[in-house]
Amino acid sequence: MTSELPALRLALLQLVGCGRDLAARYAKADRQLRRAAAAGAEPALLPEMWSIGYQAFDPGNPRDRSAWLATAVARDGEWVESFRRLATELQMAIATRTSSVGPARPAMSSR
Repeated sequence: MTSELPALRLALLQLVGCGRDLAARYAKADRQLRRAAAAGAEPALLPEMWSIGYQAFDPGNPRDRSAWLATAVARDGEWVESFRRLATELQMAIATRTSSVGPARPAMSSR
């Protein structure tokens, strides 16, 4: 007796980042996640560290370091919440990793 497993359409989104611009990163992800959902994909995985994309800062420039630290997102903040709302709307699991706000420095977080 043979039983067939249901097909799985997984979206692995390899996207080029948008520097430190969180709004542009979200907009790009939103467009691509909607395309993936329309194609029947579920779940979808965004690139690792999508919120910041391994952006570095100049250690000799305190203002650049501060700007880099400002890109960290709160786990219960708007960045994560916007992906939760989109996942609900699209009826799709969305996986992303972020640089999150922590007590001493940003830390990687899976959500």
